[in-house]
Amino acid sequence: MKIKHWRTGFQIFFFILIIYGGFLAVEFLGAEKETVARGTEASVNVVDSSLPIHSCRYNQPKPALFEGCGIRYLLDRPLYFKFNRNIWLGITIPILVILIFCFLFGRFMCGWMCPLGFTSDIFDSARRKLKISHPKLSQKTIKKVKIFKYSLLLALIFFSLAVIIPFAHGIYMTKNFFETACSICPAKLIFPLFGAKLPTFPTFMNVITSILSTIGLIFLGIYLAGLAITRAWCRICPNGAFISLFNKGAIMNKTKDSLKCTKCGICKRVCPMNNEYVYKEKKLTTISDKECIMCFKCVENCPEKDCLKVKFGNKKIFSSNFKQK
Repeated sequence: MKIKHWRTGFQIFFFILIIYGGFLAVEFLGAEKETVARGTEASVNVVDSSLPIHSCRYNQPKPALFEGCGIRYLLDRPLYFKFNRNIWLGITIPILVILIFCFLFGRFMCGWMCPLGFTSDIFDSARRKLKISHPKLSQKTIKKVKIFKYSLLLALIFFSLAVIIPFAHGIYMTKNFFETACSICPAKLIFPLFGAKLPTFPTFMNVITSILSTIGLIFLGIYLAGLAITRAWCRICPNGAFISLFNKGAIMNKTKDSLKCTKCGICKRVCPMNNEYVYKEKKLTTISDKECIMCFKCVENCPEKDCLKVKFGNKKIFSSNFKQK
């Protein structure tokens, strides 16, 4: 099996687990439904936590196996401190679980587990089948997009903290900023469709919700632009931006033997994120760059035996020239 076959298998498994896992747990495993405090929304008592990647709480059909994505949990769940300081343990443990996942796998989760990433790859496959031209982003544009991505993450952190920190209330930060990340995320509009349900449409009831809904529709357009630009949404995804901070120090890592590299440039050409780091790096052994989504296309397509390797700690998992083994 090629690396791409392993990766496709992982993506299908996690797509079913995240989108339909709660429904299947109730129907076939006898898990019980419970009504949560937010209203009539049902969840499953098998797993009541969040994944670092997109596991949207707006998933359909209900119930959902996971409560939501990591970025929503990290930014919005601490709001409960403002109302109830006795639930710190229930908040801290899931956050620790999210951080442990990040330290272990880094952006491997983006390339192999994220449902939005999987559907983006389907877009890419459809583009190739339809022979739609693939515009190549310049490195200058990629750098600007990278700046925007981390600026977006910082803005979401600020708006979430603004609800908690009293002195920020003077800047007109109100409870309308609760779940800001959900309001602008395309997953909220995409995931329900897989359960044959209409999504919760953006609201324009006041200035704040109108701004957030407009941004959300723009981001939906960027996600759909994946038909032309490979992994368009992944380039600005706040979840990916957060996980990327752990990429270089993660236990799952990618290494390069520069002495075996012939500078053929294949790794640069096959990268869906247009990342040139693997190609350019000459000194360092570990080459897990922040922008790498760990799809390992560079490893699979590298013609030099053991020039590129994927390791979990010190244990080799994949290596270049893998298809000949």
